[in-house]
Amino acid sequence: FTSADVEKLWSQGIAQKYGVQMDYKHPDTTYFLQIDGDQAWFGVDFSGIDLGRRDYRIFLGAEALKGTIAAGILFFSGYDSKMSLCDPFCRQGIIPIEAALIATGISSHKYDKEKFTFTKLPSLKFTLKDNDVDFKGTIISMDDNFKNVSSSQKNAKIAGVVKSMEFSRTDLQWLDAKFGKNFLDRIVTYPPQLSKVVADKVIEKVYHQLFYQSEFIMKKSGKVCVVMK
Repeated sequence: FTSADVEKLWSQGIAQKYGVQMDYKHPDTTYFLQIDGDQAWFGVDFSGIDLGRRDYRIFLGAEALKGTIAAGILFFSGYDSKMSLCDPFCRQGIIPIEAALIATGISSHKYDKEKFTFTKLPSLKFTLKDNDVDFKGTIISMDDNFKNVSSSQKNAKIAGVVKSMEFSRTDLQWLDAKFGKNFLDRIVTYPPQLSKVVADKVIEKVYHQLFYQSEFIMKKSGKVCVVMK
């Protein structure tokens, strides 16, 4: 059988059982059916929107990270709201913004609440509210490019976390002077990547400086996590 065969039969069954019409272009509820060998999984999309989408990603560059990737690397690093975190290559601020969302308990879909499908269920009523937490840590969005710092600040304002972040235009070689010894808990960043337009020696120099500075400014229990593509 093909997926089209299953889709047709399954849709007919649901339509007959619940007395509804199937609308494939503008459905009120979307369901999923995953078949693997002799096993099948049925699921209902109760969100109704793309949970991986970030509406704050407005001021972007060619290599802007997805919010889900940034959040993933932050969880992988063990980051929590009490830590001091810096992204020295903030680009458009995606990693620091996701850190701020995690630290403050603010949903990345704070302004999309009315779009959730489950809020429209006829038999259930939901009251959605944010449980913002008391933020005690430090989140620094840093870059040596003023345009990147500005984009980071604008995106953070759209996300509603601009007051929970610090923004700094600082060259990598001055990190020790800015922070001092044993200051940071985490460096989580998406550093410049090797490409046809960037020489190997340039990348090598940047990475050497990053880890050289990290050894001085990081706490003994600190971690450096980098995103590589």
